[in-house]
Amino acid sequence: MVDTIYCEKCDDFVEYKQKSKEETYTIKNEKINIDAKVAYCKECGKEIFHEELDKKNQRKVFDIYRERHNLLSPEEIKETRIKYGLNQKEMSQLLGWGEITYHRYENGAVPDSAHNNQLLLIQDPKNIKYLLKKGNTKLDQNKENELLDKINKLLDSKNKLELHLPKTFYNELKRKASNNDMELDDYASFLITQKYYNRENMNLKNYKNTIKRQFLWKLQEQETKNNWLEDLKEGQKNIANLSSNGKKNIINY
Repeated sequence: MVDTIYCEKCDDFVEYKQKSKEETYTIKNEKINIDAKVAYCKECGKEIFHEELDKKNQRKVFDIYRERHNLLSPEEIKETRIKYGLNQKEMSQLLGWGEITYHRYENGAVPDSAHNNQLLLIQDPKNIKYLLKKGNTKLDQNKENELLDKINKLLDSKNKLELHLPKTFYNELKRKASNNDMELDDYASFLITQKYYNRENMNLKNYKNTIKRQFLWKLQEQETKNNWLEDLKEGQKNIANLSSNGKKNIINY
């Protein structure tokens, strides 16, 4: 079957041919030039509207704009949603947006910088967990619990450190984490990191003290040596004086 589209000039469905044409599009007051693909009527040669070609040209323009401004692509936006097992409506509720807004971004519309930053943040499961903890979503309770379970599994699949702690110590850690408004794993990481840097600082301090002690020892050693030399010189001088006095006494005798 021959592919045809409507030509206004011919007032009929006609065959067409594709040609390249440089066109300028304006996206959010920014002009972007592309090598567009357009359709021309084979009968009259007039340029005619082709929906699929027009969509491809728009996607090309949007991709250039996204690259210039470091914005997420529709594929990346959808990939994040799928990772958390949400549909578009649930993703909108999680973000606190209108469902149509999110739907447009996943289907090719260019997000503004504020929405793009939100989409970037939720790529990290920890930020989703924070949203759920603060209750800043429009999801129902069952869905929040389901999502939280999914988030915990994603986080557990990352760098994992298992510790077997006494129950009393575990409960004490949990209490202190809660007092500091932190998750237990985050609080434990904080303590370990703090301990490491304190230890490094202590090692540096000990090193400086060791150098200082070595310097003082050498200084003391040099001072002792100088005192010994002074004593030696004084002793030699006294011996010489004794010898001289002895000779005088012999002569006088």
